[in-house]
Amino acid sequence: MRILKFIGIWTMALFAREIQAQGPNWVINPADYQYTMSVIGSGLVDCEATIDPNDMVAAFIDDSLAGFANFNTIIGVNNYVFLTVYSNVPAGENVEYKIYDASTNQVIDAKFGDVFQQNASIGSAITPFEFKTDYSLESLVVDQDTMYDYTVTGDTIAIFSLFNELMLEEVASYTFVNDATGADNISFTTLNEFLIIQEDADVLTKTSYEIHIMATSVSGCTFDESFVIIVFNTNVPPTDIVENPAYVDENDSMDVFIALLEAVDLTPIDFHTFELVGSAADWPDNAAFTINYDELLANQSYDYETQREFSLQIEVKDITGNSYIDTFTVLINDLIEAGEELKAPNYMSPNGDGVNDVFAIENVELYFNYSLYFYNDNGNLVYSNEGVYDNTWTGISNNDKELSSATYFYYFVDRSNTVDSFTGKVFIERPTKY
Repeated sequence: MRILKFIGIWTMALFAREIQAQGPNWVINPADYQYTMSVIGSGLVDCEATIDPNDMVAAFIDDSLAGFANFNTIIGVNNYVFLTVYSNVPAGENVEYKIYDASTNQVIDAKFGDVFQQNASIGSAITPFEFKTDYSLESLVVDQDTMYDYTVTGDTIAIFSLFNELMLEEVASYTFVNDATGADNISFTTLNEFLIIQEDADVLTKTSYEIHIMATSVSGCTFDESFVIIVFNTNVPPTDIVENPAYVDENDSMDVFIALLEAVDLTPIDFHTFELVGSAADWPDNAAFTINYDELLANQSYDYETQREFSLQIEVKDITGNSYIDTFTVLINDLIEAGEELKAPNYMSPNGDGVNDVFAIENVELYFNYSLYFYNDNGNLVYSNEGVYDNTWTGISNNDKELSSATYFYYFVDRSNTVDSFTGKVFIERPTKY
């Protein structure tokens, strides 16, 4: 029984050796040909360099064997072949090559051939001709290397494409190479040729991703490439500050609320911060105000008679740091103050020249509840307005007569509180009529 088992194993070993020894039945008689050319080359089978001296390459012209040789010359770490190609035509015939892979006992067409030329020498030990069964892989690209800051988990970011040396696209699978250039591989996955993100993009915390991809062709050839995926900030900058100018009453106390600052921004949902900016020399009025988040507050009490207008420089920033700087104006509202004189003219010359034609009270809108009365020097009422005075009186009496040149006395009184009143006099000068 043991003898039979040994004979069986020995028989199988001989059979395996016979198969290994099998190869293409290539036979050629050099004496049958007049011309030769030589090729020094290396072999690439499925993109891997041949290291088996039993591997061979053969030349064919019009499907007829024109020479063959083994990859049995070692130069450095590579196996080289020294092939002589034979022909009876001195030049111009197309030469095709076939590679015998001893490990699989297969003959495979090589991708590139030659044109026969007598006495030609193709390739060298330094730059050998490449006998290869596959085109070399040339480039791995993505159709886009940016993504938007609103990208969410599961979104497809890019599509990979693998090209060979003829710039033909290869069918391939794609995997990650986890090394220093693939620091952010963990944030993605691949599905066929698609790159898919595994987290929500946030431009505030990460503006780019580094990935390293390996592409493997159907024949097993590989090509790797590193990519940087940029996170594109879609948040547009603010363009204005609304409610500009703002108003504050004179004599208000410090820290009084003046305005709620609000930015004009086309980004649908955004957050803004506000800050007084600029040098004290260029923007001295900034010191009179404070910004607390989005509230503009008074730093002091204001006096209309001292300064009526303040110019501030305010910078508004959105959540991504986009900024806009605007000049913001604060106007001081004049108030009727106890003991204050009415700011009104004491002279009128209503001749239509646009100068001193009307009785104009400064900030007349403050006195919306006041009645106005004019009297002549005999104490007779010549004009009254018990509505809202609008600075349009031109010296016309209640009976629509032009008042003559003279001095007239006014009484301007708050209808709800007669204690608050103003008195004064105005000289009306009429042109002399002939």
